[in-house]
Amino acid sequence: MKDLYLLISLTNMNTISSDTISSDTISSDTISSDTISSDTISSNTTPTDSDYTNFWNSVNKHWGVIYEAFTRGNQNDVVRANELLNFFLGNTLSQYLEIETTVGEINRIAFESANQLVEIYISPRLKRENIPYMEKLYSTSVVLPNLQINKYRAYNVKDALIEDISYEDYKVSYTDIGCQSNLAYDSEHKPVINLVLYVKKSIAARILEKKKITAILPDGSKTEVDKWLPVNSNAIDILLLNTIGEYNFIHNIGYIEFLPEGDPLIVDGSIFTELKDIKGSLEILEKCRNVSICQVCNRHELQRNILRCKRCKVARYCCRECQIIDYKIHKTICN
Repeated sequence: MKDLYLLISLTNMNTISSDTISSDTISSDTISSDTISSDTISSNTTPTDSDYTNFWNSVNKHWGVIYEAFTRGNQNDVVRANELLNFFLGNTLSQYLEIETTVGEINRIAFESANQLVEIYISPRLKRENIPYMEKLYSTSVVLPNLQINKYRAYNVKDALIEDISYEDYKVSYTDIGCQSNLAYDSEHKPVINLVLYVKKSIAARILEKKKITAILPDGSKTEVDKWLPVNSNAIDILLLNTIGEYNFIHNIGYIEFLPEGDPLIVDGSIFTELKDIKGSLEILEKCRNVSICQVCNRHELQRNILRCKRCKVARYCCRECQIIDYKIHKTICN
């Protein structure tokens, strides 16, 4: 079958629709302010209402073609369709947000009943200050067939762990980084988890560099201190996002201290455990906060609104698809 990405062309963005098929393919080289219609781009640095409206209007207008690419195309088609959704963000929203997608899954779990489902994840690019833009894009979303919309990057607490991340001339392994965690309270007196990340000497020289930062002391005064920070690599971000997810990274992690192997701040006999052990601390935190989680796909309430079964008021689901999947089991115990 002909590659479905032949249906979409960013070089003809002003004319593309579900009934106008171009033989060109999407390429990241073709994405520029000259190739997208003027109503999709705002010249303001702060998003306006029209930026949000234009994004969803573009998705709605071209959903038929995009959906075919996701569900009937090859892997290249899926990648290009995701690029197109990010393209619809325009110059302004793309400064603050990024779109991720999954196909045939509910919160990264493959269900037979979801094989035609596309999920959009709106990411604030790991920045707390971008959350209001994410929330507004989420709240202004449109209802489209076989589409679910979620907040933050795709993450499931049961995701398989990434073992290695390969770069051109070196590799970062999951076991190159250890951690210590402790429960604390942030400036708003909310419980958070503080992390100390230990990086093996063999890789620390490549991904850490000591820099001066401004620290705020308990009395409110500021001082400059030297701290190790990640540079020239996003390996730590990738491993943390894989382990704890973007929403935990933003909302539940207080601070992160990086220490390379051999640093004088590491006390003799210090024990650093695997990154996955942070999940245990987060589970305790969520129980303290009575967080709602979908009992089928483990979706977190920060990702999507979680609803209770109307009858028993106990079972929790993130969507009708999850409720249907669980129905055969739940109907025997629901009261």
